[in-house]
Amino acid sequence: MGFLRDLPPEAVKIVLVLFLSFLIGLEREEHKGATGNYSFGGVRTFPLIGLIGYSMALISGAQLVPLTLSFLVVGGFLMLSYWHKLTQAATAGATTEISGLATFLVGALVCDGHLWTATTLGVASLLLLDLKKALEDLAARIDAREILAFAKFLFLSGVVLPVLPNQAFGPFHINPFKTWSWRARAGGRASRI
Repeated sequence: MGFLRDLPPEAVKIVLVLFLSFLIGLEREEHKGATGNYSFGGVRTFPLIGLIGYSMALISGAQLVPLTLSFLVVGGFLMLSYWHKLTQAATAGATTEISGLATFLVGALVCDGHLWTATTLGVASLLLLDLKKALEDLAARIDAREILAFAKFLFLSGVVLPVLPNQAFGPFHINPFKTWSWRARAGGRASRI
């Protein structure tokens, strides 16, 4: 491990960008070989996109405009790739192009020192890309009513719960927030045990 201590911090960041970008590119390369159709990028292109994101974040420093412009330029190239893909086939997905944008962001996040976030984004992208069939099969098995019920639950938990008052009302001291809050119910059960 003395080798890692001797490297400058920027070298470790560049290696992380290359590693995460290479994994995403490797998955896209495998996908390209399996379909036989035109597909953007692979094991060389995705690491380059990651390095561009890293370099532009480094050059931009605290300024957001140059980084945003470079993101838009990379997005423009990816849009051209998608347009080319549409001319080759009647239906075409944009997953590869979107993963290219995610790879750019991985590089920018690593440069800004958000190593955990960049690694999580890279690994999550890799999993979403690699588990395509399993996720599509899962989506086909879930009933639309179940999705609607889950969406209602999320709405109540994420939108309504935060605006409920966290104080007791009435002679029975009913607290609307604690009545709905999972944490309050779980804590109440734990204290009774």
